[in-house]
Amino acid sequence: MYQKSIFLFWFLLLVGVAQAQNLAQLSKKTDQLFRKYIDDDQPGAAVVVVKDGVVVHKNTYGVADYENQVPLSTSSVFDVASVSKQFLGYAVALLEQEGKLSLQDDVRNYIPEFPDFGHTITLGHLLFHQSGLRDWPSVMLLAGVGFDDALTFEQILSMVYRQEALNFVPGSRYLYSNTGYNVLVEVIQRITKQSFRAWTSEHIFQPLGMKNTFFRDQLNESIPNAVKSYYEEEDKPKLSTNNLTALGSSSLQTTIDDFALWLQHLGSDDAEDIVRRMQVPGRLTVEEPANYAYGLEVSSYSGLKRIHHDGNWANFNSYMAYFPDQNFSVAVFLNHANWAEGFAHGIFDLYLEGEFQEEEEEVGFFDEEQPEIVKKLDLDYSRYTGLFYLEKYLIYLDITEKKGKLYVQATGEDTQPMEAVSATRFWVDAYDSSIYFNTDDSGKVESITYHQSLCERRAPIPTTGAQDFSTFEGHYYSQELNTSYEVVLKEGQLYFSNLRNGETPLEQAWQDGFLSEAIYAPLVDFQRDGKGEIVGLAISQYESRNQIFRKQHVVD
Repeated sequence: MYQKSIFLFWFLLLVGVAQAQNLAQLSKKTDQLFRKYIDDDQPGAAVVVVKDGVVVHKNTYGVADYENQVPLSTSSVFDVASVSKQFLGYAVALLEQEGKLSLQDDVRNYIPEFPDFGHTITLGHLLFHQSGLRDWPSVMLLAGVGFDDALTFEQILSMVYRQEALNFVPGSRYLYSNTGYNVLVEVIQRITKQSFRAWTSEHIFQPLGMKNTFFRDQLNESIPNAVKSYYEEEDKPKLSTNNLTALGSSSLQTTIDDFALWLQHLGSDDAEDIVRRMQVPGRLTVEEPANYAYGLEVSSYSGLKRIHHDGNWANFNSYMAYFPDQNFSVAVFLNHANWAEGFAHGIFDLYLEGEFQEEEEEVGFFDEEQPEIVKKLDLDYSRYTGLFYLEKYLIYLDITEKKGKLYVQATGEDTQPMEAVSATRFWVDAYDSSIYFNTDDSGKVESITYHQSLCERRAPIPTTGAQDFSTFEGHYYSQELNTSYEVVLKEGQLYFSNLRNGETPLEQAWQDGFLSEAIYAPLVDFQRDGKGEIVGLAISQYESRNQIFRKQHVVD
């Protein structure tokens, strides 16, 4: 018995030594990965790796303050941008567990002054990015507020209360919206009767020992050990401006020391129930399933379940990931314009390589099995041709006919052949999907359906006679944004202009639809009344749709 005990002792000791040596080698390789790309005198990175509740690597590279050459340390305070969202998710889960809120609750139960859009927006809709609320970064840019300008939580709420319409019916689609998380913060403040900063400090950060972590809620606050962020111009770092207090969606200040405690908590027995809850994505009433849970995305990496999120604001780039089945987690914080997730992938490949599994070939939610093609159909293909606007993706589909065959071309893409399956369904092999034609009682094609989304027909650009672009000129005003734009014609070219955002040319896509290279107004769709007169325009960005501006000489 004694000899067996001695043998077991030495066996475990040798295994432990081997594991320690392996972790030391992996830590050394992690250092090499970062030092390959980050010089000691340049803006840099902080990283932590946790395995089975133990910190197996923690280090920093580069400087926190380029001008004064202050090196980064594990106690340097980063703004982690949207990585903040998981702490709002954790707060919601805690209050849900305590019975103080339900994800099925109407947001107007807590905020009576919240706009009535004719559809109930639940707390779950806000949490899972299914509310239809416009995303504030897009809206603020359109309103002429730059990302370098001071932007507060109170301003964001004011924008929400002025919003006149939703991007879509709540629960019907997933569309990332920071705004929903800011509204959830206000809900929590009204439930708890405390500021979000104070409540999260008392109920999350202090219990976990995260002494240097908090939500920034004051623009002029002096933060000890604060990290500066940089972008590159003429091969030199240039200081970025960070004037944001977007509580819940962003603005968490933390250190890599503190974040290590959070990662350890995620994998602990104490947090098992609530962390399991945080991994459950929201469900949609229609369309494709979402993978967004409580401020965290749920996906896979080389066959392994991964819970993760990234963040990007004012050239702070951050990323965290937790692999629950391996009890392995990583966080990477950068203070310059680089891809934090890319560094994390390198760490995954070092530490998890032996556990990777072969992933099944991913099949898109809208991908279909190729149907039987009908070679001969007596169809008038000319009635299928035209421009169709796919609002979901902010693109248009141009369907044309050539030598008895239909072709489709999406915005900025190559032309693809269409194969008839029936008189109303055509297969596009390049899309692995069908396009369905919708007709009225007379057989006229009114719209098409692609990826379960309706695409309305748009009047094409006139091919005969010179179009009078002067009818588009005018002064357009949005009451919702309290912002105006001018549309002017110069030497045959239409321009869209605003005092803060400057002037950008408009490129005609269909009769009343124009595209621009401006990120605040990629699609400008003019609106007409029953007499055919231009009475307004709608601006759509990917995360903010159909922002209405009314032409000012028109009396509603």
